[in-house]
Amino acid sequence: MLYVHIGLHKTGTSTIQRFFRLNTALTERHGLAFPDLGFDSRTHGGVIAALRDIEKGDASGEAVFEAIDRLADVDGRSYLLSTENFELMPPRRIEMFAERIRRRHDVRVLAYVRDLTRLMPSVYAQRTKKGRNLRDIDTFFAMTEDWKRFRVSELIGRWGEVFGWDKVRVRPLDREALNGGDLVSDAVAAVGLPPPVIEEAPAGTRETFNASPPWEAVETLRAIYAAIDAAGLDWDRLGRSNRVQRKTFSEPGGEQGVVYKINRLEDACAEAAVAAGGGGRVQYLTPEQWSALRALYMAEIEKLNAHLDQPIVIADERAPGERPFLPAYAEIGEPVRRAMAERLLGGPPVTALPQPVADVVRQVLGA
Repeated sequence: MLYVHIGLHKTGTSTIQRFFRLNTALTERHGLAFPDLGFDSRTHGGVIAALRDIEKGDASGEAVFEAIDRLADVDGRSYLLSTENFELMPPRRIEMFAERIRRRHDVRVLAYVRDLTRLMPSVYAQRTKKGRNLRDIDTFFAMTEDWKRFRVSELIGRWGEVFGWDKVRVRPLDREALNGGDLVSDAVAAVGLPPPVIEEAPAGTRETFNASPPWEAVETLRAIYAAIDAAGLDWDRLGRSNRVQRKTFSEPGGEQGVVYKINRLEDACAEAAVAAGGGGRVQYLTPEQWSALRALYMAEIEKLNAHLDQPIVIADERAPGERPFLPAYAEIGEPVRRAMAERLLGGPPVTALPQPVADVVRQVLGA
């Protein structure tokens, strides 16, 4: 059996990949391998690169699929391929993929879906901490409410149409619905491994990986990058520094966006927020936003359930009350904000920045 885990994005994919990568010997003893296929990565994104090469007429990409063919030489062993970028493959590329991996393997497709009321704030945090979003959550919501990324029935439907819906399993990222109450236990069960795998694996390998940082860190990063964006700095000159970077990218609608990156600032802000006593829960969505996303999610699940052998069961939830405040740097409690500033200003990465950028950061942090 060859399991193909396609994500989706922001559903704990990195946590699953990390578990199987760190426990390769253990899972192989129980009959499943997480092959490296020669990729210098914890994921199998190289499979997509190979498909692109083949599309361009470069036959060298076929070597990856010959290696996947050879996996079938070991009797009785299953395999797991995983990259959330499988989610983004167009139908034609999925067909190319299927044509090759079904030559010698019985394939099962595994996907996780996340309630959009939790996915939206997570995407906001991800894009903000990476310097790709400078907007507050309300503006971000207005821009992304109709993202195709949220149409999970279409994303997963491409795979059902190519591989057959009887080969597709979709699991909700919902603690109450997950086997064992956690994502790793659920993934282990989904690929046919027995419960002892979880019991034998080191506890540290089951921990959540790449989780969203505290909201105080997210909003501090947004404030810093927005101030840098507004400062009119000489980027031709600053571009020679590897401490801070500015690049352009295309928004989903075709609009050009800007991404900023200060080396290690993301981790430094998260560490400072935790050290300062931050990290509590904050409400990002208004009741109206929550209800719109919830309705869309339920409609998407209904479309998926029309095809799935094992329907997705979604627990009832009620909309939150009125949002106390619009999350922003100014809304961080004074003691936490002051402690974060002291920690950030006292060491790298801020002290290592070019002077013009460091001055902007100090101004934001109140120094």
